[in-house]
Amino acid sequence: MKKVIFAFLLLTTSLTWAQNKKPVSIYGFNPFHVTEENLGIAFSYEHFLDSKGIFSLYLPVSIAFPEVANKFYYNTYYGTQFTDYRNLTYFNAYPGIKVYPGGSNKRVSYAVGASLVMALGKENETTYRYKQDTSNMYNYLFDSKTSTNKNAFKFGMLITNSLNVRPTSNFYFGVEFGIGYTYINAFDAEAIDREVLTQFGLKFGFIK
Repeated sequence: MKKVIFAFLLLTTSLTWAQNKKPVSIYGFNPFHVTEENLGIAFSYEHFLDSKGIFSLYLPVSIAFPEVANKFYYNTYYGTQFTDYRNLTYFNAYPGIKVYPGGSNKRVSYAVGASLVMALGKENETTYRYKQDTSNMYNYLFDSKTSTNKNAFKFGMLITNSLNVRPTSNFYFGVEFGIGYTYINAFDAEAIDREVLTQFGLKFGFIK
């Protein structure tokens, strides 16, 4: 019984300390980071600008893993072709600011933020062409194949919402969701349609 009481007091003390100890910096790791590109991983650094822990500078970086190919088909009477579009690895940076309306030195804290989005990556475009068989008009024979990698660049802005849970003074876990829009979206320096930016993740980290 004494051990149970001691453990309860120790836990209560640590939780109280966690709430009273104001964070200066937060180092985060996101093993499940989802963007409009694909699933990946992310790391983040956050530094508070005031003694109350309300305003912070926020710098996450992420890597999006290659995505399954999307196929486009083009058919004519004399031939057919299909093209695979496959996103290769993307590197993303989201520098921005966060505001904790109720302060960050609580067991559970909410934050809203705004971040710029800068993404660099590559997309593979592979086209397979088939021509009509002269001996059988319903049959197509392989003709040629071309494959190129296009450099991709994105620039935009995200609005984020995050929730942090702080069970101890030096450990936290939380969730974050962001949505935004691209101002620049280009392949090989050629502008393409703008797109919606998304970000979702589960975060774990160390509080200093």
